[in-house]
Amino acid sequence: WKEYQPTSARAILGLLNPTPRAVIDTYSPEMAQQIRQALAQTHFDVIIASQIEMAAYQSLFGNCPAIFEEVEIGVPLERYTQSSNVRARLRNGLTWFKHQRYLSRLLRGFRQCTVASEQEKRLLVETGIREEGITVIPNCIDLTEYQSASQKQPAIIFTGSFRYQPNYEAV
Repeated sequence: WKEYQPTSARAILGLLNPTPRAVIDTYSPEMAQQIRQALAQTHFDVIIASQIEMAAYQSLFGNCPAIFEEVEIGVPLERYTQSSNVRARLRNGLTWFKHQRYLSRLLRGFRQCTVASEQEKRLLVETGIREEGITVIPNCIDLTEYQSASQKQPAIIFTGSFRYQPNYEAV
């Protein structure tokens, strides 16, 4: 994992690239090498690339079927539409534009993708991304399946990433 550094040289040069800056800055040559090596040594039935950071390595997957898990499109759009001043709106607008174009190109290399909600699926389709091959897998559980589980005191298990601000705020 390589944390996004918006002020790094790679991220700043990314302003001139059609690929989102965060993808450019967090791309790891070491990860790319590990993927190449694993694919050369082992046959895989399918590759699951979780989120955009791992989907960025799709060009290395060769002919192996791949799934892009948890395509995110709502957050960059929300940042753009809710920008409070002109500078932020321009910056977030550029990010949104690059993000949706990048996803459109990237998703061509995946057989399937998953999103967390019907709203995310609708947003993908509205931005011109094919509807077939998009599966909604909600970030929730069916509580009726757990009614028989007994606990002495209330408890919660939260498996979301705390790097994602809404998850952090929810907890």
